[in-house]
Order: sequence, then C-alpha cells, then structure tokens
Amino acid sequence: MSAPFLWGIVPLLVGVGLLALRRWERPVAWVGAVFTLLLAASLWLLPVNQAVRVGPWSLRLGEVLAVFGRRFVIAEADRGIFALIYFLAGLWFLGAVATRPGKLFVPLGLISVVMWVGALAVEPFLYAALFLEMAVLVSVPFLRPPGGEAGPGVLRYLVFQTLGMPFILFTGWMLGQVNPELADPAQLILPATLAGFGFALLMAVFPFHTWLPMLAEEVHPYPAAFIFSMLPLVVALFGVGFLNEFSWLRNAPAVFALLRGVGFLMTLTGGVWAAFDFSARRRYFPFKARHLGRMLGFATVITTGFSLLAISQGNAAGLEAFFGALVPRAINFWLWALALTVLRAHTGTLDFFALQGAGRRFPLTAVALILAQFSVAGFPLLAGFPSRVALLTTLAETNLFGAVGTMLGGLGLLVVAIRTLAILVMPPEETPDLAPHAEEALSARLWLSVGLILLVLLGLFPQWLAPLLAPLPLAFPALAP
Repeated sequence: MSAPFLWGIVPLLVGVGLLALRRWERPVAWVGAVFTLLLAASLWLLPVNQAVRVGPWSLRLGEVLAVFGRRFVIAEADRGIFALIYFLAGLWFLGAVATRPGKLFVPLGLISVVMWVGALAVEPFLYAALFLEMAVLVSVPFLRPPGGEAGPGVLRYLVFQTLGMPFILFTGWMLGQVNPELADPAQLILPATLAGFGFALLMAVFPFHTWLPMLAEEVHPYPAAFIFSMLPLVVALFGVGFLNEFSWLRNAPAVFALLRGVGFLMTLTGGVWAAFDFSARRRYFPFKARHLGRMLGFATVITTGFSLLAISQGNAAGLEAFFGALVPRAINFWLWALALTVLRAHTGTLDFFALQGAGRRFPLTAVALILAQFSVAGFPLLAGFPSRVALLTTLAETNLFGAVGTMLGGLGLLVVAIRTLAILVMPPEETPDLAPHAEEALSARLWLSVGLILLVLLGLFPQWLAPLLAPLPLAFPALAP
C-alpha cells in the first residue's frame, strides 16, 4: 500500500460516502471529525518506506502513487505537514457538531481537504493548480447551499481563485520548456511574474483581497472561517515548496523583498480598514458596513500578511515563525467562528448595532469572541502572542521600521476588539427579540470552553507545541538547512 492511497484516496472515498449520508447531519459531523483526526494520528505515527508490525501483519507504506502518468508523493519529511492539515480540519469538523453549518459542510469539507493534500503531493507541481481549483469548486456548495442565491462575495471568491489557476499552469508550462538552472535570467522574468500573479490571486493578496470581508458577511460564519483558515495555509505551503524547489527563484533578492513589502502592506492596510470599518459613523456608511462577520475577512488579510513576512525571511527562523503561528491561528479563527455562529443563531443577525447588549445574555460567547479577536491581534498571554513576538523579533533584526509598522496592523484589530466589547456589554436600547431557547446550547458552551482553555494554555505554554512543529521546516531543506 502507498501513503498517498491511504491518506488521499481513502479519505476521498469516505467523503463521498458521507455525502450520500448527509441527511443525518450530526452523526456525519461526528464520523467526519473522528475519521479526520485518526488520519492525522496515523500520519504522525506511521513512517513511510519502513515496515511496521501491526499485530500479525507487517505494513509498509510506499511514498509514491502513480495515477495516469502523474506522481503523488508523500515522503517521510512531509508527514508532519499533512498531519497538521488533517488535524486542523478535524478540529473544524468537531465544531460543526455544535454549530451545524449545513449538511454539506463536513462531506464536502473533507473532499476539499483531500484536494488540498493532493495539490501539495502531486508532481509535476503545475497540476497543483487543478487540485486547488477543484477544492474551490467543491467548497462553493457548502458556502452557499443549493437553492440559495450566490452573492458578490461568493462570486468574487470563485472568480479570483479561478483566475489564479492559469497563471500557475502557464508558469509550469514555461519552466518545462527550459532548464531554469541553465537558462538566461532574462528568460525567467516572465515565469516569475506569472507565478507571482497566480499566488497573489490564490492567497487573496492585496489588492485581490476584496472577496474576504464580502464573503464573511454573506454566508454562514463557520464555513467562511474554515476557508479563511485552511486555504491561505495550503497556498502558503505550496508557495514555500515552490521557493524550495527552484534555486533561481529563492536566490533572487527581489523575490523576498517583494514578499516583505506585500506582507507589510497587508498587515498595515488590513488593520486600518478593520478599524475604519468600525470607527466611521453609522449614518455615513451603508448597512453592509459594521458587520461582525466582516472582521473575519480583515483578520484574514492581517494574518496572511504576517505569513508572508515570515516566509520573506528566507531562513530557518522565518519558517519556524511561520509554522509556529499555524495552530494558534486556526484555534483563534475556530473560536471566533463558534462565537459568531452562536450570536447569529440567537439574534438572527451579526449587525454591529443589533448586537448591543448581547454579551449580557450570552456571556461565555462574548468572552470567547473578544478573546479570539485579542489573540489574533497578538495580545499578551493569549495563543497568538508568542508567534507574533517571534516574527517581530526576527523581522526587527533586518528591518526595524518594518517591524514597527507591522505592529500597527495588530493595533487596528485591537481597536475592533475594544469596540466590539463595548457594544456587547452596554445596555440594550430596547427589549431584544430573541430566538427560541435564547441561551448557549450545552454543546456550544462545551466547545467554547475548550477553545478558551486552548487559547490561554497556548499563550502561557507555547513550548508545548515545539516538539510537534519542530520537524515541519525539514520538509523544505533548501530554505531551512
């Protein structure tokens, strides 16, 4: 048996099976979550290309699976990365038990994760663009279930992600015509430019980020946050692998300077836009502004900027800062989405002014929402703080001005968190029109409590993650020698 078959084909078949059983939403969510977490555990425990004794049987997983002349490779050094992807996906599927974001979320979410894994495992790399596009197409039905009208945010998401695919395909085709290591540098300018545009579209890099707050406003906050958490992670890993594979690209100083500039611009503008969206007076803004869901989109812009800044260091310290932020970021977005889902379920809206006084009725939800926002902003003693300090320390060694400017993005999100806290705790202007059973359900309170505990523990004891994350940069030996 090959590793790509066990960790790619098998979960794909399970996802299709769960899709056929989607009418039983909560049992399907449990099965999908447990199965995905077991996949992560097996990736962490089972070595590749080594015989393992399982009772009376001996199991050896090969690292290559050939399909229609294309190779899918999961090497020993890659196991940690794929285990992390499945673990984070399992965390999101666990939350779906309480949030119930739709019957299609877990089955199609699992299929999307398999497509992302395929994008990172396929060789030649240009076929990764096809898998990324398939993941986007699969994700649209659980973002906007069949029968609902697709809004501009969903359409922009689909269009921008689809536009990124041909740029990656053309890059792969052009590099296949020449030997990049022996070619004239002038011949490589166009492929590098096409690759840059492709990754900018896929990662929603400024100015192709506009779909993020629009999508967060239009759809259920939980599947939207799932996309915001997982998609930038996978595309960033794909980009790091791209840099690791081509020495001509990583040896060009302009590449890392460009990544640093774009990352700085995203963190700064994301924080400013978030603060402005909440600070402007109501009568000067259309009704779509000042929506709590939009803040998820701006937070994604900021965290993607920090990821680019970490990658732009081009060394082991930068990769460690990048990987160190992945788990805290996922937990932050997960807890944030859980809190928004509870508020939306009981109030029927996420409009900023309509939620006045909601924290008095749903105190645990309000605490979870505020602390998740503070953590994304890099507030001390919370999960997002250690990785933020590590990145800013590394960045300050080369560009002190950039490090100081980057901190402003977190301050913008901090302003949003403070204003959200103010609106949630102030007395409501009138008696609220609550939905039936207007208190947090037991399952919601359970997962909110788990998220809060993780948020605090990872802030106080970040070293607990170090043994798990330390092997991940080894998958990119050219960047982390």
